[in-house]
Amino acid sequence: MSPESTPEDWLRAIEECASNVSITTVVGLPHSGKSTFSRRLVNRYLTGQGKSAKPVSAVCYLDLDHSKPEYTPHGQVSLVTVKDLNLSPSFTHPSTLLGPEGPETIRAHAIPFNIANYKDYYRSCAEDLFLTYKSLQSRSSSPLPLIINTPAHLYTSDFDLLVNLLARFRSHHIIHLSDTAAIDTVIATKLHNIQTTSSHYHSTVHELTARFPTTTPLRSESELCAMHMQSYFHLKSRQVTPSSTVVMTTWNSQPVSHLVPWDFQYRETPSRTQDFAGFISYAEPIEPSSLLHALNGSIVQIIESTSSAIPSPYTTLPRTSKHQIPYFAKDERMGMVEPLDPKTTRFVCTALVRGFDAVRGVVQVLVPRTHEEVLYNIVPERTVMVGGCCEMPEWAYVEDAYAAKREMQGVRKDMPWVEDKTAMENMGYMNTVRRVRKFQT
Repeated sequence: MSPESTPEDWLRAIEECASNVSITTVVGLPHSGKSTFSRRLVNRYLTGQGKSAKPVSAVCYLDLDHSKPEYTPHGQVSLVTVKDLNLSPSFTHPSTLLGPEGPETIRAHAIPFNIANYKDYYRSCAEDLFLTYKSLQSRSSSPLPLIINTPAHLYTSDFDLLVNLLARFRSHHIIHLSDTAAIDTVIATKLHNIQTTSSHYHSTVHELTARFPTTTPLRSESELCAMHMQSYFHLKSRQVTPSSTVVMTTWNSQPVSHLVPWDFQYRETPSRTQDFAGFISYAEPIEPSSLLHALNGSIVQIIESTSSAIPSPYTTLPRTSKHQIPYFAKDERMGMVEPLDPKTTRFVCTALVRGFDAVRGVVQVLVPRTHEEVLYNIVPERTVMVGGCCEMPEWAYVEDAYAAKREMQGVRKDMPWVEDKTAMENMGYMNTVRRVRKFQT
């Protein structure tokens, strides 16, 4: 843990953005503080500004950063309503609540890990989420501010797509984070393009100082990603404490191998019908003969879709020759699998493929205990499993070994990543060196 200081220009921009209900888009360089600024603006809306502005009951958070999301597992963009202050790292709230007590995912879409071949699809997903916000705003009894957090790759390598989205969002405020003390020609050109685009829609551009890390982070990006996903799959329960409206989240400290897998029938048998339409890969095309090995042990997004790309009957998709696994074939003209229209899809949950039972024609998947109930009502002829959105979960392969080591050492932990209250109370004074796990995000 480390103290957080906020520059003066940040404070002025936050006060101006939060002075009224508005749409704010945050853009900038990698590691410039986009997520930190968005989080502080969310908290400012929820706490109000004394007599000048009353706190709002909820804030809409449109998260376009599928590689480092704030309230959802990796591999998706989402529109979330936030009702509570966010004072902790993202891996402590890797998923929203299934109910009105806390943050709630209004709509989400599966996004490829690499969007190089899926830029049009990415733009369609972002526009669909924005239209969902506009619809939600029109039906809400109280105004809902919107904060749009953008990923770094939109600013660095996909700037034309970013400008296109800015023109679509027509935000009241655009937060531009960069090194204002040493702006180069490339950044100056991008800032000029943003200002030109925003001038057409009377948007205010705030050029703010980026908050680059001053020290080497204690955790790498890949480690933080693994912590986030591991925290998601270890979710155990969420409940509101009887004496308050505080939502308590608990985790299961046992390895994911202790979760009871869900059996999805991918090949019909005389005694059982097929449970889902098939697999679709949002990555480089995979040879059908290698599909089982590519999916085994991977993370998939389970969605429901009414797209015409799902044949009727839904059991007639192409299948692999050996194990008869149904899959969406690549489009020969595009050279890749065409993604499903986001307007026709509904996100269900993120799951881990535990393995295939080729004899029974079953794929086994793992989901957190908090999300098991969403699988009861899925419609087989509309259900699709999407691959290619997340990295391989290497942490899942070594959990049993670490658990065995902890058991040999007599160590018992009730939840990942954090110390319990007793351990914190025994630490003594702050700002002293201790042999504990530290985090800096």
